[in-house]
Order: sequence, then structure tokens, then C-alpha cells
Amino acid sequence: MAMTGERSSQFPRLPAADPQSLRWDRRTWTPWLPFQALTASATVVRFGWLSSDWADGPGVYRIRAVGREGLQYIGQAARVLPRLRVHLAAANRTLVGKSKAKTPRRTSGFEWRLATQLNRGARIEVSWTHATEDELLALEDRLIKEHAKVVGREPIWQNLPQTLVPSFGTKEERSQGGTQAIPAPD
Repeated sequence: MAMTGERSSQFPRLPAADPQSLRWDRRTWTPWLPFQALTASATVVRFGWLSSDWADGPGVYRIRAVGREGLQYIGQAARVLPRLRVHLAAANRTLVGKSKAKTPRRTSGFEWRLATQLNRGARIEVSWTHATEDELLALEDRLIKEHAKVVGREPIWQNLPQTLVPSFGTKEERSQGGTQAIPAPD
């Protein structure tokens, strides 16, 4: 998959102020990668300039929907790439037909939104920057506030409440139309 470069900003400001810039907050961010590409272990090798510290070390990540203003989500992790893969796996389990649960279950609002957007074919991309474990929470909080200052709101998937994911029933119930998926929230 090809890397996606920096987009033309909707923000008439310095790149350091644009939440989608590769130099946001005067930090060095990875290029934007398709979220689904994170399942391939070759992703980090393919983009060889990513050191193992960047891939498996602590950092802050940001998620965008291509063509939309601002960011969808900002998060932090002691090990960025494994955390992003956990998000993707949870989103995949949430998609219609992937859940084998017979009763509804709860999932984070973020993972529900990620799942519904991926299911709709939205181009969701991720980028991250290295940070020390001591600065993770403070940096994440500061970037969320900076995003709100520049864009006028927090990232749209930030702080979503848990969502009740419907039961998709048994294979027979699904084939007979006995269960329906809950429409994705807007």
C-alpha cells in the first residue's frame, strides 16, 4: 500500500498548527498509513525508516478520515503498533457478521465508530510520534486541547461512551433475517 503524504491543509496556519501535518506540534510524525495496513507485520519493515523504538515503543497516535477536517481520535500507548493492532482487531470483531456473540456486548464508542467507518469503506489512516513513557498522558492531553483550539472541537471520536453492539444471532437467524444490525451513529 502506498504511503499517503501530507494533505493540503484547510488551516491557513503554519504546519506546526495543523493537526494533520507531519510536523504538527513541531514533532516528527510517521507518514499517514492506511489503518488496515497495520495487520501486516511487514508494514514496519516496508517503511524501513521506522525504527523498532517507533513501532514498538511509547508514543502518541492520531487517526484521521481522509477528506475530513481535523482528526478523529488521539491516543497514547506504551507500545504504539501493538495497541493500534488491538484497536483494529476489536473493530473487526465488531463488524456485522464477524461477531458470534449470542447476546449484545459492550465496546468502546471509538472502536464502534472505527468499525462502522471501515465497514462503510471510509479511508481511515493513522500516524504516530515517539514520546517517553513519562510524557505520554500529558502529551496526549495537550494535543487534544491544541486540536480543539485549532479546529474548534475535540477529535470527533474522542470520549465517546460505550456502545451496545447487537447480537447477530446464529448463522441460521442471520440468514432468515431474524436479527438486524444497529445503524451506525453519525
